[in-house]
Amino acid sequence: MQHSSLSSPWLPYGVANHARAQTCMVLFHHAGGGANFFRSWPDHDALRGIDVYRMEMPGRGSRFRDPPQSNVEDLLAGFAPVLTKLADLYANVVLFGHSLGSLLAFEAARHLQTINRQPQALIVSARRAPHLPTPQPWRHQMNDRALTEELRGLGGTQEEVLANEELLQLFLPMIRADFQLTETYRYARDMKILSPVFALRGSADREVSDADILAWGEIAAGLFESKTYAGDHFYLNEPANLRQLLGDIVRFLPRAAPSLPVGGTI
Repeated sequence: MQHSSLSSPWLPYGVANHARAQTCMVLFHHAGGGANFFRSWPDHDALRGIDVYRMEMPGRGSRFRDPPQSNVEDLLAGFAPVLTKLADLYANVVLFGHSLGSLLAFEAARHLQTINRQPQALIVSARRAPHLPTPQPWRHQMNDRALTEELRGLGGTQEEVLANEELLQLFLPMIRADFQLTETYRYARDMKILSPVFALRGSADREVSDADILAWGEIAAGLFESKTYAGDHFYLNEPANLRQLLGDIVRFLPRAAPSLPVGGTI
């Protein structure tokens, strides 16, 4: 099976084609991030045999000239045709999101479920469950100086960006739109996720508590597991954590679909 025909601005870096790959993994980045956050993932041995796609939201990276989107429904309306095509091309679609990306992965799972193509697994990282209230619904309304200090406290943004006025003027509209996207999101209580759900966090994450992560089990209709790693909101930036995380994902997927072998070794 070859998948080179799939081309989209949403998946700007394509995929390393595996002739017989039955499984693909779609990665959704955090607020203020981009597809390059996951640039090392396709090369990890743990994901051998899985086609890895890195989703890129408008307003950054290869889509720098596209206006950022601040509404989840509008964003998913643009990405839904790509998801549908992936579901047509692969027997198994795995969705992974980090922080804001977890919310997008959740909505992507809902879309696939509505067309009777539920993903093999939904894996969410560093994000409270979608039905919980937003603890900081005002970040997108901050002035530039306050927002810059907020980002400095959160971590994950290079100091070279925060200290450079010209770069900030390019970066802040994007991050403000990302915050608006997550802070104005409204959960629709009409559908639980049928796919197995694996929820993850860093032990020192000040944004996401154990209770926030365990609450994902409330929207999972079936298998739910969770795990905590050493580290903060960006725990997966640590190479050792990433190796462990990918190994844990590979071990989770057969439980999600025992008859389908996936992945390699670390």
